[in-house]
Amino acid sequence: MNERYQVRTPAVVHEVFEDEVVIVNLDSGDYYSLSDAGVAFWNCLLAGCSIVETLDVLMSSYAGEEGAIESAVGALIAELVRADLIVPGSSGQTSSPPAGKPTEAGDRPPFVAPILSRYSDMRDLLLIDPIHEVDETGWPRVKKESDDPSAGQST
Repeated sequence: MNERYQVRTPAVVHEVFEDEVVIVNLDSGDYYSLSDAGVAFWNCLLAGCSIVETLDVLMSSYAGEEGAIESAVGALIAELVRADLIVPGSSGQTSSPPAGKPTEAGDRPPFVAPILSRYSDMRDLLLIDPIHEVDETGWPRVKKESDDPSAGQST
């Protein structure tokens, strides 16, 4: 439970907003969204927190059963790893969990398991390499099979 994970940079970029995290996998062209408890989880991940520290933050920020929160975090980590967004981090990292909103036990919102939503509607745009694949006017272009000199040749 002292494992740590980190964002798979530079292939994965992200932006944390107040109530949502948007994560882009530049290798696949898919982008993802996390909200609510997922934002708190992601902030802990960015701070280098261990799973135990992340669970502590979530349990102090949300009302819920420890087992349910632990199970949801485990499922989210597995999903993020499968999506190739995070990788195991260095166990030697030191961290200080991000400061949550101070709440009284009765004021905590109920814990809802974070859902990683995946979108592929912009895949073609995200996979364009604007630095290398541009036309003579400087606009990005999608590489066609006819652009590949080896296309159509059999070996």
